[in-house]
Amino acid sequence: MHSNTEAVTSATPLSAFREHAASLPDYWQLFLGNIHGKVESLGQIVPLGAGSLGETSALLIMIGGLYLVVKKIASWQIVLSFFGSFITASSVFHIITPEKTPDPLYGLLSGGVLYGY
Repeated sequence: MHSNTEAVTSATPLSAFREHAASLPDYWQLFLGNIHGKVESLGQIVPLGAGSLGETSALLIMIGGLYLVVKKIASWQIVLSFFGSFITASSVFHIITPEKTPDPLYGLLSGGVLYGY
């Protein structure tokens, strides 16, 4: 039998966080990009996938970003101000609604924000 499936969606760490999943990937898993598995969310077991490209390996993305800064392709001032702004805004939202917004480090490692620079 032939399947016409063109794409498959699954929960990402940030969506699982917002849905109050019972277990989430830890910081080390997010850093290395090892976030495949299953998450219990609202009484259901859902697959946890890598999600968008920015949720695969923070380590490799950071190495690529460092290369861009060292080669002066990206301005370190812009990169620093971008991440400073993200950390500030994420901290404020985490303080206001901690049940909906993860701490800044978790948000940085589990989302596509690393590609922002």
